Amino acid sequence: MAHLKITTPHGEREQEVQGPLVLIGRGPTTTVSIQDPQASKEHCQLERVGNRWKLVDLESKNGTKVNGRFRNKAWLQRGDKISLGQTVVEFGGAGVGGARTHHDIAEEEGGARERVHARRRGSGRKPGDVLMLIGLTVLGLALAFLVIKTIGESTENPASGNLVVMREAKEMVYRGDYTGAVDYIDDHMDPTAGESYHALLEYRDQIQEDHQLAKKGDADLEARQLLRTLQRRIAWYVRGDEKFTLDDIMPLVERLKTEYADTENGKTARQILPEWFAGRPPKPGSGLSTRSALRRAWEDARKASQKWIKEWAFLEARERVERFYSTREALMSEEEREKYGPMVRNELERITKLAGSTFVMQSRRADGMVRNKNYGQAIVLYTKIMERFGLDEYVRKAQLEIQKIDAARENEGKKPG
Repeated sequence: MAHLKITTPHGEREQEVQGPLVLIGRGPTTTVSIQDPQASKEHCQLERVGNRWKLVDLESKNGTKVNGRFRNKAWLQRGDKISLGQTVVEFGGAGVGGARTHHDIAEEEGGARERVHARRRGSGRKPGDVLMLIGLTVLGLALAFLVIKTIGESTENPASGNLVVMREAKEMVYRGDYTGAVDYIDDHMDPTAGESYHALLEYRDQIQEDHQLAKKGDADLEARQLLRTLQRRIAWYVRGDEKFTLDDIMPLVERLKTEYADTENGKTARQILPEWFAGRPPKPGSGLSTRSALRRAWEDARKASQKWIKEWAFLEARERVERFYSTREALMSEEEREKYGPMVRNELERITKLAGSTFVMQSRRADGMVRNKNYGQAIVLYTKIMERFGLDEYVRKAQLEIQKIDAARENEGKKPG
């Protein structure tokens, strides 16, 4: 049995569900029915596997999120939040579920009677039979101990299990089976393994991203892999390690300049490694090529972010700042990470606060429009917020406000003239 807390724009309710399969959606045959226009008729399902529950998206139109991330499959834990359109289903825990049937009780009683009869028959055994029985019991216990020890060693460290899953998934990716790799991770990962579990989730997201790139075109995927290899080699070179020399690095730069110049990752490489592309590599052991180039890149990122903020495009502003750090982190020294890491976090927090204050200010404007019965203008304002902000939190808030305005306009129309 599992306990679900269902939150919709119209209110909250709680529901207990049991059975091997729980269907969720807005269709009439679902186990958990939700009245949400953004949900599919059969949106997703919960499958009970032993004492655990697994979420499976049923190729829904708008997708299913678990704790804010789109997932096709996911093992659920207590407190996980499943998002379907504007509806949030909080998973409140799981048990074996289901009451015992009369058939189950009858089987238990029959087994109990059989054990009593066996004990009675055993009371008249001969001494030789007893010794044989003791010997077999000791042998059975020894074998059981060995089996339990073997199983314990294989499951003692869940992290090692997740590493095996990652290796298998990588093999599938190398063969081009992206979907199979994602499904394999979903089916075999252990969520109790802490850091290795989160690392596996990140790798899973990376596989999906690479899959999308592969669909768009193999050239951009190859450019991305080439850029990652180039960044790792440059990182070794600028730290003074002799593992890679210019002979190992410059051919990769040349390939990105020529073969992949028109791809998105080829253009990114040119932006983040300008001196390498200009044929002016730093000396070995000089640290990140060039702190001035890094400083200029950070200033450019902030300027671009400010431009997006002025247009209320807060999601693009966040992504621009995050991209500055993610594309250069491998090339940074420890000192530079300690410097720019907090700067990036502070900038992201500032963008989030600006998004909140902008929404509050524009909501007050919309309230004034509603008081003056300018419902259409208020809806246009909230629609603009939905289109430009890009952040899920404010998109949902704007949708709720539009629903309230529609309701107010409808009530106004019902009043006698």
